[in-house]
Amino acid sequence: MSLHEPLSRAISAPRVLRQLCEALLCEGWAASLQLDRSQAVGWCLRQTQFRARGRRGAFGRYRLQEGSIEIHDSGTWRPACTADVLAAVADPSPAMETLRDDLAHTEHLSDLAALQTRAAARRHSLPCSALETALYEGHPYHPCFKARSGFTDADHLAYGPEGGETFRLTGVLFHHTLIQQSLPHEDFWGQELGAAEWHRIAALAEQHNAPLGNYNLLPLHPWQHARLQPDPLFNTWRTSGQLLEIGPIGEAYKATQSVRTLMNAETPSRAHVKTAMAMRNTSALRTLAPESVTVAPAISNWLAGVC
Repeated sequence: MSLHEPLSRAISAPRVLRQLCEALLCEGWAASLQLDRSQAVGWCLRQTQFRARGRRGAFGRYRLQEGSIEIHDSGTWRPACTADVLAAVADPSPAMETLRDDLAHTEHLSDLAALQTRAAARRHSLPCSALETALYEGHPYHPCFKARSGFTDADHLAYGPEGGETFRLTGVLFHHTLIQQSLPHEDFWGQELGAAEWHRIAALAEQHNAPLGNYNLLPLHPWQHARLQPDPLFNTWRTSGQLLEIGPIGEAYKATQSVRTLMNAETPSRAHVKTAMAMRNTSALRTLAPESVTVAPAISNWLAGVC
């Protein structure tokens, strides 16, 4: 099934529209904003009038009733859609097309998840690892709560937290001149991967003339590894022998709510792995900026000290 083939029942479009309008109201985009005691909200986006049932809640956040949002069009009121709101907010532009795509993909993947995965009936007593799968709703404020740009339907079901599927990371060895690596202790990889698996990787590295003294291991998300195959720089490093792909490594992982942060499905006490993904979700590209990688351990150590 592709993004252009509608699902048998669409259920997420009203929610996406509601969160889009709520976000615009909260972020101050609306003009002539009116709220009366009968819980009717009226606002203008440039010259276009909208109305809905709703209220203004804590911290100035507007709560609109799903299915009640209407637009004033040709002298009458009719149900609004996301296209109406986007047309009223700004003129066409590359940024607006990106937003339009993310909203459409959010609707599609949300509907797909609703059809393909079963929601947990009771969640309050679930352990943390099970909650990561059971919390299928996504971000309660951002309208692009499940955009996951670049994900096919198969990717969504295989790598999204909702399905609870497990998969292994892909191991890539980089020449030490290409990578900066700081580990908590010398036996980190042996502890995280298991001694037998670490010895297997070391033997594989020696066999391909990429000894671990000269090369450093970097686990990649399998989706990201596939995306990197046509990348010119990745291929240059591979051709020059500065990069060696060694296939699946370690135990199986599954996605947390952030999608790119993975938890060990076989040995939960082992570390979570935060992977870089060239995927846009809630309007942010989920890559790893070098400065954030450097700062994160310092913040983690400080938080551990506070706790």
